Amino acid sequence: MNTHLDFETAKLLKGKGFDKIMKYHYPNFDTQNQEICLPTNWNNFTDMSGNSNYCSVPTIAEVVMWLYEKHGIWICVGQPWENERTFQSKVITNTIIEEGFNSTDVTIIGLYNSPTEAYIEAINYCLTKLI
Repeated sequence: MNTHLDFETAKLLKGKGFDKIMKYHYPNFDTQNQEICLPTNWNNFTDMSGNSNYCSVPTIAEVVMWLYEKHGIWICVGQPWENERTFQSKVITNTIIEEGFNSTDVTIIGLYNSPTEAYIEAINYCLTKLI
């Protein structure tokens, strides 16, 4: 879960209010060809409200925690019993995990070839359909 988000997902995340300063960033918000960079000047990150061309690049784990803390959404990835070569991605909404949840709060996103792919698809689902 130390995998960084791709440019399109990071850009979408920023548009949904993710305003944390991360170690890495995409340097030009308006360009499609992006490479992750270390910032050369941290002062460029003072305004993450959309007025900056910089776009922070969080890891999957950082986004999963942000979704939970800010929106009460938990992403769960695991292997389904019937097929041990795929990973099932679930999104749990309207809940505080410690208090439990109802089956109506669970949306199964799909089956994927790796945990990373499952998490990224669930994050994109949350950003495009829930927030």
